[in-house]
Amino acid sequence: MAIDRISMELIQKEFRKRLKKKVKLRVLLGKNCIICKDLEKFIRDIAEISENKISYELVNNADEYPVLWIGKNIKYMGMPTGNITGMFLQFLMDVSSNTYFADKDTLREVKKLEDVLIEAYIATFCRNSPQQVRWAFEFSAINPKIKSVIIDINQFPQLATKNAIKFTPTTTINKKVNFIGACAPDELLRKIKLAIY
Repeated sequence: MAIDRISMELIQKEFRKRLKKKVKLRVLLGKNCIICKDLEKFIRDIAEISENKISYELVNNADEYPVLWIGKNIKYMGMPTGNITGMFLQFLMDVSSNTYFADKDTLREVKKLEDVLIEAYIATFCRNSPQQVRWAFEFSAINPKIKSVIIDINQFPQLATKNAIKFTPTTTINKKVNFIGACAPDELLRKIKLAIY
């Protein structure tokens, strides 16, 4: 996935304003993966323009690929292209600057949660997928006891078939509560509570 020079310059300006603390990514690549080279280049490019605020570790010959880890509890299966690219870059800046958008009551409740698994099946050109990814990412960034796994159904069609995913975004909480479509953070919190209580 190539980002043109003008876009890179705009992203770099935003990075200079918004990146504060360091963010580390772990990138899982595969031997026979067609898009892994593009993913590696994308990560190298954004790390370079971040002026050492974004770092990465490449894991070659991984069993599962292409996969991006942000920290230890946020997993993106696929490549953040299409409508996801902007959200992904925005999230890196938000994590780095400790900026969150859910209201204070929701944030306070999210911090109390334990043992939560959010699995969101998305498509990169689906207009509602970025919002669902954003809130899943934010909840996990706020609370390390919440694991978010985002699955791009175009890159992992076998998982979509196995779990009978027909629409995107489709989200599963702790493999108990399933719903289709994007929702606001307070609604996502309500659905998590339905799954764990």
